[in-house]
Amino acid sequence: MKFFPKLILLDGQYLRDETKLLKIYQFPVLNTPMFFENQEIQNISTNFISNYLKLWDSNRLELLQLYSSPESQFSLQVDTTAPSKLSSTSSEHTSNSYWAYYFSNSRNLLRISNERSRMSRLFKGSEKISKIFNSLPKTKHSILENPNFYSIESWSYPQINGIIITIHGEFEEIGIPETTNAPSGPRSNSHFRGGHSNNARGTLAKRSFDRTFVVVQVPNGSMIIASDLLLIKPYAGYESWNSKNINNPKQEVQAQLNPQEPQQININNQVLPPPAIAVTGTPPPGQQQQQQQQQQQQQRSMLLQQQVPNDILSKLSIQQQQLLARIFEETKLNGEYSLMLCQQSNWDYNACLQSFKNSQGNIPPSAYQ
Repeated sequence: MKFFPKLILLDGQYLRDETKLLKIYQFPVLNTPMFFENQEIQNISTNFISNYLKLWDSNRLELLQLYSSPESQFSLQVDTTAPSKLSSTSSEHTSNSYWAYYFSNSRNLLRISNERSRMSRLFKGSEKISKIFNSLPKTKHSILENPNFYSIESWSYPQINGIIITIHGEFEEIGIPETTNAPSGPRSNSHFRGGHSNNARGTLAKRSFDRTFVVVQVPNGSMIIASDLLLIKPYAGYESWNSKNINNPKQEVQAQLNPQEPQQININNQVLPPPAIAVTGTPPPGQQQQQQQQQQQQQRSMLLQQQVPNDILSKLSIQQQQLLARIFEETKLNGEYSLMLCQQSNWDYNACLQSFKNSQGNIPPSAYQ
């Protein structure tokens, strides 16, 4: 019996209870291509992804206003060891030419050991991100035509009033990059076999990818991308999330994707203006001031997250996190002292301000941001 743990029937005799056996060996969560924390996050995430990928394929420069914060960052990494469904040989998938358009910018921390090289491959701000976008091959994602080729998970990130969106899927490379952009810095500790030539012509191919966005909602209802991590690997198909547990995967995914116009990103019934306006035109002074205030608020939110440990933030209620962010912004205290002030004031806004005014003369300079 112990050598055949799943054996149910032998010579017409039942050896085990099939119902109990299935409960033991069946994975408790059915395989599904989509996961969303709630309906609101589903609407935001599917709308964001649908429109983002359309612009990524058609005009990436129009996406740059989503990276308007100086702390917005983008990085990519190549995983040549991932299994592939294509008939190409394994050696071809690890060759320099197959990944030539990506190797010089890949931030695979298992392959890049030099700290300076690692930092040079982390692109911050819209200007640097624009250059790396132009250095990547032109692509075609078929998420609207074949939604079952993609999987999306999304959940809230209350510490920064944001959302984490992860998408798995595939894309077809349809054109060479507009420019080549290799980061400066030492290459001696790069572990990619054979090195890389900046002028090498790469191979256009069908590839799989995983991409994780951390997006933050700002007061006017639009969004800013705080972090964008792109993993590119050999084509691996989509069967891992489209198993027999799903009756009609294409119908299920299609029902959850509700794309809007490709030039707009709709968040909570508010439409982000077409990015071309922000890129090519100069906004009026009032709008410039509003944008600067939004960027400053976004930077403070990210700064607060860095100064207060996640294990502490995760234990706070949403109301407490909002109060902490408000005190952090209004008093200009650092994260530690803002948290201390809220706790000592029993999480009462008016009490926090009164305690702050009464104690200003005794607060050390190091307590401020």
